[in-house]
Amino acid sequence: PVILRVYDVFPGNGPVVDSLYRGHYGECMVMISVVDKLAPSVFCPPNITVKCGADLDSVLRLARPIIFDNCTMSSIDSTITYKLNSCGVGTVERKYTGTDRRGQSASCTQIITVLKNNSFNGLDTNYLKWPESKTIFACRVMADPSLTGTPRLRDNECDLVAINYKDEVYSFSQSGVCAKILRKWEAINWCVYNRNLPNPNVPTNGYYTFTQELKIMDTIAPIITG
Repeated sequence: PVILRVYDVFPGNGPVVDSLYRGHYGECMVMISVVDKLAPSVFCPPNITVKCGADLDSVLRLARPIIFDNCTMSSIDSTITYKLNSCGVGTVERKYTGTDRRGQSASCTQIITVLKNNSFNGLDTNYLKWPESKTIFACRVMADPSLTGTPRLRDNECDLVAINYKDEVYSFSQSGVCAKILRKWEAINWCVYNRNLPNPNVPTNGYYTFTQELKIMDTIAPIITG
């Protein structure tokens, strides 16, 4: 409730006692309803740019929004949306939402841009080591990569390296060798490789090859039955 009093004589400056100049004033009373019609104010941390491989958890943990309300806050929530490709490049969006007790809400979004950061080098044996050439002593043994060796690979979340192979088989009988297999390995870093270049199959374009030589020797004598 609010009371408005009007004097017909000047009561002086400042507060007055209730009994001052009785009979020289009139009053009226009104009821004022106090309503919160203002949503909270939400201010996000600034957008930032990092390289792939950065500790995004630390980046998100250190970021803090500024949120306030003219009356009383009820809740502060945040959601994180990762929009990164298979090479770890793209954006991370964190949306902050503040809600007051009347259910009014406001939000803002911080965008973290993640740039390319490819470190894989197939010419370095710390990243890619090809299998050694071998001799297999038995013609009927299958030259499966699980037996003859596979490339050892070390890449990270900023690279996407795929490995495959194709065999060229030569069958003959000479000096105890009954077959030779040229296993042509191929490693492609798809986070770097650009097939539209004039000469794409080069290490600088994330393309690496190696030929593993497998000799199959016949050491089993024939068996005569009957």
